[in-house]
Amino acid sequence: MFHRLLFCFIVVTLTTCTGCNHGELTVTCIDVGQGDAVLISFPNGKNWLVDAGGNPAGDTEAGIDPGHRNVLPVLRAKGIQSLDVVVMTHPDEDHVQGMLAVARHVPVGRVYWNGFEGSRTEQRVRATFAQKGTSVEAVSAGSRTIVGDVVVAVLSPPSSPILGTRSPENENSVILLITYRGKTILLTGDVEKAGEGELLRSAQAEIKDISLLKVAHHGSDSSSTPDFVRRTHPGVAFISCGKRNRYGHPSLDVIRRFEGAGTHVYRTDQCGMLEWKSDGYSEAVATMLPCNENALRGAQGVED
Repeated sequence: MFHRLLFCFIVVTLTTCTGCNHGELTVTCIDVGQGDAVLISFPNGKNWLVDAGGNPAGDTEAGIDPGHRNVLPVLRAKGIQSLDVVVMTHPDEDHVQGMLAVARHVPVGRVYWNGFEGSRTEQRVRATFAQKGTSVEAVSAGSRTIVGDVVVAVLSPPSSPILGTRSPENENSVILLITYRGKTILLTGDVEKAGEGELLRSAQAEIKDISLLKVAHHGSDSSSTPDFVRRTHPGVAFISCGKRNRYGHPSLDVIRRFEGAGTHVYRTDQCGMLEWKSDGYSEAVATMLPCNENALRGAQGVED
């Protein structure tokens, strides 16, 4: 069933470019419910996975593990047998729990994480990768990787971590800026207000007019401040959140901010798996499910 669904995406072309080179960069926001999992497929065939979802309550029963249920099936459907890089943005369960299945079943070249130790699950994930001989490396702002024609820059965590906040693990999430020709993608983990402020200070020029933004913290009002939305001014925003989740994500105010900025907002709870493709000039968005309804539907403070 999943294989058939994968090829029934609804495609919306946002811009066009005649005669361009069509080597494509693809960013897939896998629907893992209330969590994050983003697959990056580079034009040269390399593949990175950023987070792998998980139950926020930490339930690791195999039957509801998003690694087995959602992430591995997507990799199989796309014919991906190994991953060049895995990124664990921060140690929260809803980002790392599904990575156990990945660590056990998929060969991985290298693992990046933010250096903040978390739950037993997060520690088990790192230990499992290490046991398989995979390099596990804490990264910080300033690191850059060239993947063919694509540049991947680490913008956070800062070299001096953000401490003394409600959630330093979130504020110090690994944030990636991916640049391919004229297009930029910003993946923000669960960074909150303090981390966004640091990013605006340290990388103001780099994060201007983003093509695709993975919205921080599932659209929570702890993130996506008015200044951050205004300065990044994303063309497309992906929000990864679970249906009728108990946290009220995404926030009505956050969605209004993005839509007020002219951003096209797509949500996994409404649209299923999301996919953005670009040859560096044109871009298109595909959704697993029809989602023509306003992104405000189901947001915090809006009745279904």
